[in-house]
Amino acid sequence: MKKKLSIIFVSIILILTCCFGLVACNNTNQTTIKFAVPDGAPAIAVTNIVKDGLTLDKNQKLQLDITNPKNVIDSIKAKKIDMAILPTNVATMLYTASVTKNDNDPYVMLATATYGNLYILGNSTSATFEQMIGKIMYAIGKGAIPGKVLEKVLTYNNIPFVEITKEEEKDSTKLNIMYVNDGPAVIQKMNSSKDEVFGMLADPAVTLQKKQGKKLCYDMQKEYQIATKSEVLGYPQAVLIARKSFIASNKTLVEQVVAKMQENIVFINNPENQTAGLETILQNNTFGTSSALKKIPAPSVKGCNIVVKTSNDAKNDILALLSNLSLKPVADDFFYDLVK
Repeated sequence: MKKKLSIIFVSIILILTCCFGLVACNNTNQTTIKFAVPDGAPAIAVTNIVKDGLTLDKNQKLQLDITNPKNVIDSIKAKKIDMAILPTNVATMLYTASVTKNDNDPYVMLATATYGNLYILGNSTSATFEQMIGKIMYAIGKGAIPGKVLEKVLTYNNIPFVEITKEEEKDSTKLNIMYVNDGPAVIQKMNSSKDEVFGMLADPAVTLQKKQGKKLCYDMQKEYQIATKSEVLGYPQAVLIARKSFIASNKTLVEQVVAKMQENIVFINNPENQTAGLETILQNNTFGTSSALKKIPAPSVKGCNIVVKTSNDAKNDILALLSNLSLKPVADDFFYDLVK
């Protein structure tokens, strides 16, 4: 009897060991889909993915990190992620750098995420560009799309401007642009100044600052359209990219991401969802690091100008943007055709 019990006990142990071994093997074989987006408007562009995730194969799981642009760029350079949202000029530069080095697996464009969300605010008054001459404007995006858009618009309007690094360098005959690291730095500079100063920053922060008394001077999307005589409002400021090899082996999944981003536009503009708090969804991201956005006021959703066009549909807009801002052109292969 004891011998039979021993045999049964050993058999149970073996069965359990095999079961746990299989589970361990399955976990080991699980593939992580790595997706990274900068906080702010790009994160709002994937709100419904943060909320619901993606439909994946049983051996796949999603890691979606909302982080700062530098982390996203570093991860792309190291090829640690599969998909990302990046400023358009950064995405095109990274692509060109990759193919120049004969990289056969560059990150290519799938769709746009935003079409510009930049605005100029005054501390206490709404002013024209002419009235800003002799004053300081704090701005984001030196050498990048925001800075280039600002300088394009000022040049079109015949506004003399100069870049300064210290307030004491202010030129009374020109609009003085002082570039800072990010939106919070613009706000800090504006709040601490005793003079009438101006700031160029992005929504959703713009809407929050307007609620606190700052005055809207210019919608830079409209000003860019006027300056470039474009038929399109705004400009493709951020794009969705993915590794070429990842797309080839996960085309259905990539198509799903683009479709979800298009559906997200309806979701984030739904008044009920806005009232419930889009920031709550992004703050409670269960797929990776969460957003630091404390509040997304309903008007800021429109101000973020979330526009999702496929690479085919946005190609001409992007080529025009690069040309208008004197940025390096990009090869046609950057625009991945999901239809073919």
